[in-house]
Amino acid sequence: MSNRTEVIVLCEDALHRSFATSFLKRVGLPLRMPPTVLMQGRRNNLLDATPKWIKAVRTRGGGAHLIILVDLDTADLGYIDREIADRIVVSEMPALTPLDNVLVVGAKREVDTWATFLFGKAVDEDEKFPVHDAEGKEGGIALAGHCQARTLPDGPPPSLSAACGSWRAYRVAKGI
Repeated sequence: MSNRTEVIVLCEDALHRSFATSFLKRVGLPLRMPPTVLMQGRRNNLLDATPKWIKAVRTRGGGAHLIILVDLDTADLGYIDREIADRIVVSEMPALTPLDNVLVVGAKREVDTWATFLFGKAVDEDEKFPVHDAEGKEGGIALAGHCQARTLPDGPPPSLSAACGSWRAYRVAKGI
């Protein structure tokens, strides 16, 4: 694998963009270039665009990675995984395998919930916690610190704990 990494982030909106970009800059990936962040608007638009970007990452080889950051709303990550798998089938592409450089991360309710928690407030993943784009940046920075230290404050939202675990496992598996 190349010792320099290309990261493409597929996300919904500006808050996701600021959260993901600040997170990736802080975790110390050896990036070939700043992450490419593609905002798709609504979740369905993001899911519809996913096969195209999976194909692009597969074509670019081992140094390219696709991170899909999605608000789960009231769904669970299994639902999102199935939706992506269905769209891949419709696109007549091979199914995702552990060899693919694709990480899907979902925030139960919204990424706003994670940012609110990381600012020290108690959260319930069934409630909305609107934050602004600048707060998304600070939330991404805070999350990077916690993920690197392998700690989260007490009582994290389950989807946030799962995302940190998935991120760590992905980095180890992919050697990045």
